[in-house]
Amino acid sequence: MPEAKATSQVRGKREVASTNYAVLFVSITPSDNLRHPNRQTISSKHEFLAPNEIKDVRVNPRKNVLAIDVIRQASLLALTRATDFDGIKVRAHIPLNKDMVVGVIYNVDISIHCGDLPMLIKAVSDHSNIVQVSRLSNSRCVKIVFKGDTLPSHVKSHTLRNPAEQPP
Repeated sequence: MPEAKATSQVRGKREVASTNYAVLFVSITPSDNLRHPNRQTISSKHEFLAPNEIKDVRVNPRKNVLAIDVIRQASLLALTRATDFDGIKVRAHIPLNKDMVVGVIYNVDISIHCGDLPMLIKAVSDHSNIVQVSRLSNSRCVKIVFKGDTLPSHVKSHTLRNPAEQPP
């Protein structure tokens, strides 16, 4: 009798990198609670902003934050236009990637327009790339977002070297 050979075949699956894209919503007035609106109605009302893109609506009741997860990154900006959830005024926030770090420089002249800041502030070293530069309201503080996981010690603004510090 011929011997039966046991054959096992291993099929490999390609792991698709799952990157979650989310928009966080925070209530403008602290007394409003984002736990009260229904998640299904929020999803259906915002489906016209990002059709077939909303994956999940999550609520963190302790921090009073509502997060909407989407499939593609392109629909994030469309969802940031939402300003109201069932009568609760909210502001949108897109969180940074894990490979980004934020720094602050102080004593930047107020007369410099916000649109001119990205042209004036440059990275000192080649391995620290600046992603975003923005002024914190009308103050002398400027927030800088760097690509990478380390904060550089200095940045160059016009002709000066300013220390980049972690925000408080």
